[in-house]
Amino acid sequence: MSQSVVNTGDINLFYQMILTKAMEAIPSAELGTVLLKRGEFLEVSAQSGFRVDSIKGFRIPLSESFIYKATKGRLSEIAKIDDLLTMGEYPKISSNDDEDKFIRSTITAPIL
Repeated sequence: MSQSVVNTGDINLFYQMILTKAMEAIPSAELGTVLLKRGEFLEVSAQSGFRVDSIKGFRIPLSESFIYKATKGRLSEIAKIDDLLTMGEYPKISSNDDEDKFIRSTITAPIL
């Protein structure tokens, strides 16, 4: 990965490569994002599987994110949530195959 950063020189392409490799490691992964912390918000820097117009400009307050809730604000920890219903509901999203899907589980990991 570090060689890829040097070779591409494009940080957004690097984030997309990280996401692609992470999703390849999880055979059942259908959707993915890389979110960057900007102040007290997380903003999308790379995505896979989402309909572009549904995720473009997406930002969420840090305190409302899966990782914040699962780790009680300890953002340096990895969080695996097998059933998002335990956090209230399954968030609905629009996928790039024009289907509405529900996020039922997630793995979130910080990149420091």
